[in-house]
Amino acid sequence: MILTSYSLFQRDFEIYEEEKVKFNYAVLDEAQYIKNFKTKNAIIVKKIESNYRLTLTGTPLENSIGEI
Repeated sequence: MILTSYSLFQRDFEIYEEEKVKFNYAVLDEAQYIKNFKTKNAIIVKKIESNYRLTLTGTPLENSIGEI
């Protein structure tokens, strides 16, 4: 289990990638930080190797259901 922030994960991602780390679950809090698929956070998160993903947010939908 790794508990980290988006900025630290982004900084350390090469290490996880080189070691071919695969997670059973990826639980991502504050999902609004990855809703724009062109951001560095979203690009890195899409590369996470995991069997399951769960995103959490306390922020209600701002624009459309497509933000989910």
